[in-house]
Amino acid sequence: TYLYAGGSARTVWKINPSDMSKVAESDNYGGYILALAFDGTYLYVGGDGGRVWKINPSNMSKVAESAAHGATIYALAFDGTYLYAGGSARTVWKINPSNMSKVTESANYGATIYALAFDGTYLYAGGSARTVWKINPSDMSKVAESDNYGGYILALAFDGTYLYVGGDGGRVWKINPSNMSKVAE
Repeated sequence: TYLYAGGSARTVWKINPSDMSKVAESDNYGGYILALAFDGTYLYVGGDGGRVWKINPSNMSKVAESAAHGATIYALAFDGTYLYAGGSARTVWKINPSNMSKVTESANYGATIYALAFDGTYLYAGGSARTVWKINPSDMSKVAESDNYGGYILALAFDGTYLYVGGDGGRVWKINPSNMSKVAE
């Protein structure tokens, strides 16, 4: 098992967690690497290069890449079948990882998307609009929206029951995803 890290170096490092040494490195992505996702077989990379790369983690080679997203990609999520990419284009792309083609995209969120999470049924998107959208991945429609968080949403996580929201609002919200209501702060 390895760790993967990207950033301003524009490459992804494969890291041995026992001694934190660099084992391998990907080719240059062409921009800052701001998002990583793993589907159990391949590693996906997004950033200000504006495309999603599919990387074989065994040798860190690029296998394929998506069409241009049109903007910086800040968030990636995988639902077991599809890959989702969000960023400054203000929509979430649904990508078929087998050929890296765009399947469809969500409505315009109205602001940059910095975080994505999947709960097994729905996709959640948050960002500089300061709310979380609950999205139906089958048609990419917005199902519900949270209250205003009070700051940019930079992180989303699902624990099997609740959705957690973090960002520059200086706090963490616990949200009930069934009705998108804040349970605790």
